[in-house]
Amino acid sequence: MKNNNWVFWLIGIGSVVFMSFVLWQNYLYATNLGKDYQGLFGDMFGASNALFTGLSFVGVIIAILLQRQELQLQRNELELTRKEMEQTRDEFVTQNYTLKLQQFENTFFQMLKMLNDIVKRQKYYERDQFFGGEEVFDIIFKNYYSAKHNYVATKLELDDLEAFYDETRVKSEFKNLSKTEILTIYRESSQLMDKKLIPYFSHINSMLKLLSDSEIKNKEVYSSILKSQLNDSELRFIFFKCVTGDVWNEFSTNIQKFGILNRETLLELVEKQLVEDLKLLQNKTAP
Repeated sequence: MKNNNWVFWLIGIGSVVFMSFVLWQNYLYATNLGKDYQGLFGDMFGASNALFTGLSFVGVIIAILLQRQELQLQRNELELTRKEMEQTRDEFVTQNYTLKLQQFENTFFQMLKMLNDIVKRQKYYERDQFFGGEEVFDIIFKNYYSAKHNYVATKLELDDLEAFYDETRVKSEFKNLSKTEILTIYRESSQLMDKKLIPYFSHINSMLKLLSDSEIKNKEVYSSILKSQLNDSELRFIFFKCVTGDVWNEFSTNIQKFGILNRETLLELVEKQLVEDLKLLQNKTAP
């Protein structure tokens, strides 16, 4: 609108020039009249006053239009200022999210390193053999199978030698075990290791809680990173613990929420006899 100001200025200047010209012509005309006619001319000068009043009104209109234009410019400036503030706010939100993401990633990957350290520190001695790190999770199920075998052999009143030669009979009896018996066998066989692995479960639970409570996007990316650090034995062990109900509800909920465990995939990692146990444990109506 600033480009149109020259129109208003042209009208204003033209009006001033026109009024000056009229006044000058009136003056020249009046001086050429005699004394007898100058008074009469003065009475007729009212017509010029009306003209000047009209031109003054035009000036007022021009002033109003200029003021209106100025107000419009101010509104435009305010709109630009508002947009700049919105952009600044968006930039601040982006910077704030980036900062939160950096803080989360620093914490998450530090905790991931700590988890690997916890696994490496695991130790288990059986007779004269030493098992460490990831091997401990395999030993847990080895002990469980052994305890279940001994439980069934005792139930069938077989000694060790008879159970060894009648292995088929012992294994065929596995499917007749109740849910309560399986839970009892597992908990008794893994009682010692479960206590040692409390920090392990607690740490994974803290990582999942951190992920759940955070405001970051694409949480599945970080849950996949966590899952990639867990080997088959660990996943199988976590799966079994969730099914038996030997972990916190919050832990099981977050495990399912972030897809750490996929039942169809995990069943491929589990031995056939353990699959039957898992099916029984997941059956809520089972005795």
